Amino acid sequence: MATGRKIALLTGRPDETSQAEFIKGFEQKAFALGFDVYVFAMYRKYQNTAAREAGESSIFDLVRFEDYDGVILMSEEIRTPGLADLLEELCKKHARGPVISIDKESKYFPQITADHHAGIAMITEYLVKECGYKDIAFVTEGQWLELSQTKVNAFRQTLASLGITADDDRIIRGKTGYEGGKNAAAMFIRSGRELPQAILCADDELAAGVAD
Repeated sequence: MATGRKIALLTGRPDETSQAEFIKGFEQKAFALGFDVYVFAMYRKYQNTAAREAGESSIFDLVRFEDYDGVILMSEEIRTPGLADLLEELCKKHARGPVISIDKESKYFPQITADHHAGIAMITEYLVKECGYKDIAFVTEGQWLELSQTKVNAFRQTLASLGITADDDRIIRGKTGYEGGKNAAAMFIRSGRELPQAILCADDELAAGVAD
């Protein structure tokens, strides 16, 4: 039942595991506090043509920011070039309530993020100390992503603290999701080097692609 108190949540692809879990938890808390949640999302994070970029991003034309009591920007998940910045500008101009950016630094609004550095560091340390691996590879998304770089830094720094150097060719930064994982695995195989003892992936979708 509509309450009249509304929050808009803008994102790139809500069926991904991490996003789906975030949205589920956010909605549960919002509903408990008497807010309705309106999710505006593109079907795909990345578009391969200008026409698809225009079509996918047009979903956000439906958002009247002034009609909402708050806005959640999952800017790290909105990968169409320039679109996340445009949405920030529109929020600054039109939003009448609080605006929060998730997992990405904002020029105007507060940011909330999980401690991704600590998570990657913990897993890396486990692979070295508990499993005894030294030749570990890391698969993440494109190097232009702030969150991706945070995870790569955690991987490198943790290995360094354990006396292990992370080889550049053991770090694959490319496509997102399942296909990105498949491509990364193919790159390891084509490299001619012995396969790594372990492959650490930045998210579940990449891991599924690597495993397959």
